Amino acid sequence: MSDIVKMTIGEARALSEFLAKLSETNPTLSHKIWLKLAKNARSLHTVNKDAEDVRMHLVGKYGSKKDGHTAVDDKNMVAFRKEYNDLQAEETSVEMSKISMSELEKEGSSFTGSEGVYLFYLYMVEDSEASIEPETKLTVENA
Repeated sequence: MSDIVKMTIGEARALSEFLAKLSETNPTLSHKIWLKLAKNARSLHTVNKDAEDVRMHLVGKYGSKKDGHTAVDDKNMVAFRKEYNDLQAEETSVEMSKISMSELEKEGSSFTGSEGVYLFYLYMVEDSEASIEPETKLTVENA
């Protein structure tokens, strides 16, 4: 079952990073869950690609070319950070294939201690009664 969920672009990036780390650890999960995770990663990739295109536009707007690379000029860093943080806070809609809590419980796998676990449960797990608080606010300084 897929749902359209609203999240910020920063949350989409963090959730995408979590899924990438999760696949690197290769936990034992059923093919059904892996398929849902793959679909979700693909949906998040689209959002992240668009956000990266905008970020590169901002780098061009506030930067200059040095040694073949464009970098944000120090004098423009505050303005760049403001626009970039505004971009990360922008709300977007993402199609997510939900995973039920009972499916995860059957697997016996634990995602605790992993970065992004809060977003994983918030946007991908149905019937989750977990009251997990995010550890940090996503800004360009800690991104």
